[in-house]
Amino acid sequence: MNPEQAAGVLEEVLRRAMDEGLELRDKDQLNEHDEGALMAYFTLLDWGKSQAELSGIEFADRELQDFDPYSLLNQRQAA
Repeated sequence: MNPEQAAGVLEEVLRRAMDEGLELRDKDQLNEHDEGALMAYFTLLDWGKSQAELSGIEFADRELQDFDPYSLLNQRQAA
């Protein structure tokens, strides 16, 4: 796998985590499993985006590129 392919895989994984995390964040009620999953999505996104930035990877998906993983937690706590 070349670096471009690896970056594409990372982008797809992080996009899926972002979509799933946003879906959970917007639910009215979270059970313990949902809360754990939301934290896992946050952790994956925070770490993955940090690694991408350190590696100089810019995602083609602008929404993902601009997404702040902390918004999964901050907006949830405000609700």
